[in-house]
Amino acid sequence: MDTSISGTLNDQEAGALLAVMGSFFLVILIIGFIFYLVDAIARFKYLRIRNYSKAWLAFIPIFGIYATVEATYGKVDKIRVFGVDCPANVIKLYPIAISAITGIASRIQSISAPVSTICGIISIALGVVVLRDTLARLDKNVSVGFCVLANIIGIIGSITLLGACKPFAPGQLDYMTDTRVLPSQEGTDSQVPPQ
Repeated sequence: MDTSISGTLNDQEAGALLAVMGSFFLVILIIGFIFYLVDAIARFKYLRIRNYSKAWLAFIPIFGIYATVEATYGKVDKIRVFGVDCPANVIKLYPIAISAITGIASRIQSISAPVSTICGIISIALGVVVLRDTLARLDKNVSVGFCVLANIIGIIGSITLLGACKPFAPGQLDYMTDTRVLPSQEGTDSQVPPQ
């Protein structure tokens, strides 16, 4: 038996370390899949309640967000975000845009960290607006603080959306005919009478 401190792992120790790392990775993978499934089911139920014809898009990550935004705001050209009218397609595809900007910036070391931080903040801010308005469509009013937490810990928002869907039947709140003004859309030009 070698009693010296060598600083290297023998085959048995390396095998044990790989087994622990593999088990940890498997647990993380299972938890991630469960989170994804809860989110997809919540979005699917929401899309069905809103009478969205392609509710199955909820199970495709980026398209689930696209469909949720469209079912929340309707087929519009502009969506008001923080008082600014943005093109609806930009809001529907914000995860792709933010990922692309972050990916490009990561190649330039001098701007990588600040751009990533700004993109993370923008992503959470847009997620807050969309989640709050989505829940408002189901008559569930939540605070901005709750929506921030739900966007940082995604499963909270998914479970809340799933619970908010319970009292409604599929097709009950058709997104094409629902004209209620959402919290983020109050004060848009189309809602305010001319002066």
